[in-house]
Amino acid sequence: MSLASRAYDPTLLLSAEDSASLQITGELLIGGIFYGFMTAVAGICAHSIIQTRQRRTRRRLWLFLMYIAALWTLGTAEMGSITSVMIGTYVLHSQRPQVSPIRMVVNGAAWLAMLLGDGLMIWRFKVIWGSSQFFRYLVLPPVLLYLANVVIGVFTAIIFNMTGQDVWTDAEVSEEQFFTAYWMVSLSLNVYITTLIAGRLYAYRRRFEANIGSVHAMHYTSIGTMLVESCAALVMFTIVLAATYLTNNPAEYMICVVLVQVQIIVPLMVMIRISHGIAWDMTTVSLVENAIDRALGGVTQHELKILDDSMG
Repeated sequence: MSLASRAYDPTLLLSAEDSASLQITGELLIGGIFYGFMTAVAGICAHSIIQTRQRRTRRRLWLFLMYIAALWTLGTAEMGSITSVMIGTYVLHSQRPQVSPIRMVVNGAAWLAMLLGDGLMIWRFKVIWGSSQFFRYLVLPPVLLYLANVVIGVFTAIIFNMTGQDVWTDAEVSEEQFFTAYWMVSLSLNVYITTLIAGRLYAYRRRFEANIGSVHAMHYTSIGTMLVESCAALVMFTIVLAATYLTNNPAEYMICVVLVQVQIIVPLMVMIRISHGIAWDMTTVSLVENAIDRALGGVTQHELKILDDSMG
C-alpha cells in the first residue's frame, strides 16, 4: 500500500514523517561520523604499512595498500551514493519519489565491502587455527558460508537492483526472506569465526597465566587483542541490524549504513596490528607453545625477552 493512499490518516502520516526524519538523520549524520572515523583509520593504516615496509616484500606491501584502498573506495562510494539518494528522494523529487539507479552503487558497495571483510576474517581464522589438527574440519563451515553469501548476494542484487524494488519498503514476503537470509548467512559466518578465534586466544591466555604469568598473558592475549583479532565489533553490529530489520524498527536504516563502515573499520584495525608486527601470524602459535614448554622446564627471563622481541 502506498503512502498516498494513507494520506488522510494523520497517525500513519506522522509515523511516516518520523521514519523519514530518522532515516535522514541516521544515514547522513551518524553514517557520516562513522565514515569520517573509517577514513581516519584507513589513513593511519596506510601510513603504518608504508612506515614498516621493510618488514614485508614489495608484492605484499602493494597487496596490503590495494586492499586498504579498495575498502576506503567502497566506503566512500557507499556514503556518497546514499547522500545522492537522500537528496534525490527528499529534495529534488520529494513530491514524487523515484527509484534511483544509484541504489545499485549503494547495495553493490555494501556487498563488496562485506565480502572483503569476511575474506579477511577467514584468512585470520587460518592464521590462528592453521596449526591445529582440527583446522581442516573447522574451516569448511566458514568457506561454505562465504560462498553461499556470494551466491545470495548476486541474486539479491538481481532482485532488488535490476527490478528497481526498494528492499526496505516494497519487498514481497519471499524477497524479504531472501534478503534476510543474506544477512543471516553473514551473521552466522561472523559468529562462527569470532567465537573460535576468541576461544583459541582465550585458551592460550589461560595457559600463559598458568605456566608463565599474567603479565605475559596480557601481552599476547589481552582482552583488547581478542576483541580486535576476532572482529567482535562486526558481530555486535550485525546482530543489531538483524534485530532492527526483523522487527521493522526505523533504526534499521542507520544501522545498515553504520554496519558497512564497521565492516571496513574492523579489518583495517587488524591491518594496523599486522603492520606493527603485534598481530598473531603463522609462527605465533609455535612460539607460544615453545615458551610454555620452556616454562614447564624452567624458562629464564632472558628467554622470555627473546620471545617478546620476536613477537614485536
